[in-house]
Amino acid sequence: MDETPHPLGSHVASWAPGPVTDTDPLPAGPAAAVSALLDLPAPVAADGDPLPPLWEWFHFLPLAGPA
Repeated sequence: MDETPHPLGSHVASWAPGPVTDTDPLPAGPAAAVSALLDLPAPVAADGDPLPPLWEWFHFLPLAGPA
């Protein structure tokens, strides 16, 4: 069986992937904690609600020390 390999370009030349959208809802706990720290009358967001600009930083804090 003598198959001639095709160049990679021939396999991907007609490839046209569609857009990909992904969501990953954040829990409301960190936003509620910062809302309380700032003495806001209510949490700024519930589960699945959009957060104010830059508030996503409170969800990705390091849990261990640098050492």
